[in-house]
Amino acid sequence: MRVRGPLASRPNDELVLGTVFGHLSSGFRAAQAAAGIVTVVNGNVVEVSWRAALTRYVAVQPLFQSSGNPGGATDARRANVFGVRLELVLLERKERRHLSNGVSFFGQPRIARASFQQ
Repeated sequence: MRVRGPLASRPNDELVLGTVFGHLSSGFRAAQAAAGIVTVVNGNVVEVSWRAALTRYVAVQPLFQSSGNPGGATDARRANVFGVRLELVLLERKERRHLSNGVSFFGQPRIARASFQQ
C-alpha cells in the first residue's frame, strides 16, 4: 500500500507498507534436503518505508524489512534489515509524442530517476 502525501505539510512524501507471503516448492525443499539443509514450507516479508522528497531532484527513503523464515532456512527464524534508498534526478527531458495524423508535439517534461539502495 502506498499513501502519497500522508501529511498535509509533506504532499510529495510517500508512506509505503507492504507484505509478501511465499510458499517454497517441494522441488526446492527436496534439493535443499539433498544438500543436508532442512527447510520450512513458507516464508514472509513485511516492509515499511517513508520516501521523503527533499527537493524536486533528491529524495531519501529509509526502510525497514522483516523476513520470517528467510530463504526457507530453519536456523534463522527472522531477519531484520534497515536500509536507506537515495533517489537522484540525473536528467530532465521532454518526450516527443506523435499524433495519429502525423503531427508531433512536445509533451510534459519526464524525469529520469536513478535509485541506489544499500
